[in-house]
Amino acid sequence: MSCFDENEIRRFNLHGIRFKTWLYFFFMTVAIIAVLLVMQVSFFAVYYRNTKSDELKRIGDGLIEEYSRQPSKKEFSEFVYQTSFAYGMTASFFQIDYTVDGNTVTVDNDTFVNLLTSANFVGDQTGEASAEGVISIGAEYFRRLDGGEPFVYISSVSKNKSFAVYGAKLKDPVVGDVCMYLSTPLTLSKFMITTMRGQAYLSCLLCLVLSLVLSWFISERIARPVKDFSFTARKLAKGDYSVKFEGNGLSEIEDLADTLNYATEEMGKTEQLRRDLLANVSHDLRTPLTMVKAYAEMIRDISGGDEKKRLSHSQTIIDEADRLTNLVNDIQNLSKLQAGTETVEMRDVDLGSLTNTVLERFDIYSSKENYVFRKEIDADCLIIIGDEAKIEQVLYNLIGNAINYTGEDKTVTVYVKSRDNKVFFGVRDTGKGIAPEEIDSVWERYYRASQSKRKSVGTGLGLSIVKNILQLHGAEYGIRSTVGEGSLFWFSMPVKQESPAPAEELPERKRRRRRK
Repeated sequence: MSCFDENEIRRFNLHGIRFKTWLYFFFMTVAIIAVLLVMQVSFFAVYYRNTKSDELKRIGDGLIEEYSRQPSKKEFSEFVYQTSFAYGMTASFFQIDYTVDGNTVTVDNDTFVNLLTSANFVGDQTGEASAEGVISIGAEYFRRLDGGEPFVYISSVSKNKSFAVYGAKLKDPVVGDVCMYLSTPLTLSKFMITTMRGQAYLSCLLCLVLSLVLSWFISERIARPVKDFSFTARKLAKGDYSVKFEGNGLSEIEDLADTLNYATEEMGKTEQLRRDLLANVSHDLRTPLTMVKAYAEMIRDISGGDEKKRLSHSQTIIDEADRLTNLVNDIQNLSKLQAGTETVEMRDVDLGSLTNTVLERFDIYSSKENYVFRKEIDADCLIIIGDEAKIEQVLYNLIGNAINYTGEDKTVTVYVKSRDNKVFFGVRDTGKGIAPEEIDSVWERYYRASQSKRKSVGTGLGLSIVKNILQLHGAEYGIRSTVGEGSLFWFSMPVKQESPAPAEELPERKRRRRRK
């Protein structure tokens, strides 16, 4: 036997949700790190160049604004020196004669006048520092300067060396046109590049390790309830309906746990109902079958020649066969109702008249067993819309149930009343009543209230059939019961609304027509 249990083995299942979730998080992290690394290593130079160019433009625009304020030469010079030192750039203001003819630029260096330079050196045509004392700038600068608007461009000296250049032509009311030249190197030192790459690699490595740990805990948290659900479901499959599914705080998992717990409770109820159904049906079938067999044997062995006894025994067999037929019919009707395959024929039903008709069938109880039936039926026309045969079955079952459970006074009261555009039907017995905690269960199949003792044997399906028929009609129904005083079973349905007569047939309309 392995030293690892099944749960430990499944922990390393490569096809499990835990491993798959961890793998997805890991690949996502690797992809993000790869993007960041590429951005840091491959595109940093481009980003750095664009950033320096934008910075140079901002500084150049600031110097132009400062120059337009016409401060003193000393103040402006100090401002230029400080700005150049702070941002590592060269700034020059000079005058020079030049001409631009297409791509040809001619510069007259003899006319060069250096007004202000931010260092002891000036730039040559390549932009590198020299001690010539003369500024000789490339033709690109003068071509752009001839456009009249401030500009920024990149001047490449060699493969590994380039500068960002800012230029503008200023209007000075005293000396005339002034050329402004700003430049800053774009070359990164090897030390800076090595440091940045090392930092990027180290950061990516730390992020990778951290993602391994965090993704494992996240996948564990996500997979744990699923694994627990699987384990609980296996117990449920073995018939343990006491199990409970637990969530992990996530709303979706909590909703799933609640749904599964509800399903488990319903499955438990269904299983218990199945057991009760088998037990009760087998019991209800066993008794009449035993009676049929016993009386058939009695006819064969004892009363075959005695006509009176033979008729009596034969009647007993017929009664028990009828009871079996009723049981099978009730089971079949209930199955159709619960399966939703039962069809209904909706029509006008006079509930008061139908109740009187049903009560006439129970007159035999009054004459033979001294039952008292009290009727409180409104004289108004109590018309509802429903399937008359099924409503009749409801009335028959409810009145029969009251007869079985009424008290020693054998009194049953039947109500049919009109209330708030609804027809109310109720039947009251004077039995021992139903405990409040048992009222909802009375409608279940084969349920026996603990306070009640049946006076006659039935199929145990009558009230369940009543419930399904009333739900099929969309009726309201319920039970009002007091222990020791009896119970009232009731239902109500809307009164049929009479359609108004056509306008031309109304008496008032006719009278108006005659007056005209």
